[in-house]
Amino acid sequence: MTKYLALLRGINVGGHKKILMADLRELFESHGFTGVKSYIQSGNVVFNSEIEDEVELTTRVEEMIEVEFGFKVPVRIRTAAQMKQILEKIPFIGSDYLDEASKIAITFFDVEPAEAQILELGKFVYAPEQLIVSGREAYSHCPGGFARTKLTNGIIEKKLGVSATSRNLKTFKKMMEMLK
Repeated sequence: MTKYLALLRGINVGGHKKILMADLRELFESHGFTGVKSYIQSGNVVFNSEIEDEVELTTRVEEMIEVEFGFKVPVRIRTAAQMKQILEKIPFIGSDYLDEASKIAITFFDVEPAEAQILELGKFVYAPEQLIVSGREAYSHCPGGFARTKLTNGIIEKKLGVSATSRNLKTFKKMMEMLK
């Protein structure tokens, strides 16, 4: 049995694609997943599954959400072990960033982007903002806050040719606690 984190993209934003976390937990449990826990309304679900194929698991979760709630929701899946590796790679954790948890984000991709696309995205990163792409994740620091940045999820998806969802460092740390 493997412990996973499902990150749902674009639910409960501006009254669109509303899903109550209690309903989402119940849905996961009704499909045989165990140890189901959720965190905040943006769609973060920790669960256990015997399914080891990430693509199969992602497809299953996306399909069950669409059948139950009537709309498509992109889902990114990571194992607890993968999340630990992601945490260890965060470049903005030093003393200079102690009070910056809401201004640091991890973006989760469905696939690893090509180097040429990463270079193209780099043209949209303006100092003092920083963006580092590593595998199927990107790490960003936006000192002015994410409400003011032009480095949006939409730009990241368009320039990298990926489906993505982001979580700030505060949320990421809470999800790591849930994965323990």
